[in-house]
Amino acid sequence: MGDKLSDADYLIYVVMTNYLTIFSGVLYLLAFIMVGLIAQRFSRVFGVRTHWPLMFAGPVGALVYSVYTIVHGGGPTGSQGVLSLERWIAYGSFLGCGVLCWWGVRKFWLALESLVREGRQLQYLKYGKRSRV
Repeated sequence: MGDKLSDADYLIYVVMTNYLTIFSGVLYLLAFIMVGLIAQRFSRVFGVRTHWPLMFAGPVGALVYSVYTIVHGGGPTGSQGVLSLERWIAYGSFLGCGVLCWWGVRKFWLALESLVREGRQLQYLKYGKRSRV
């Protein structure tokens, strides 16, 4: 078994995975920016705290990780100490920003649940016990 990849294997295992990393990072960025904008709109319209800025943190970590993956996709280019530090920064930012984004989505979900609960209470007061929503 050879140590070198053939041109086709290199295309599949290195180049295509780098492009898929970029593509998935951009989709992740766009999805959470859209959810963050929706949460911001809910915050302004209904006057509830949605913690919408936290939803912009997740894509930042994904982009840092994507850049790290792309830069080092061709192989290591520096000393082991520098590579270890870069790896900790990339994976740490991905994990940390993902947790912050999850926290923002959770807070937005809880705000939406409180709005639904208020709507049901108002409907109950308006129509009485006969209405089931």
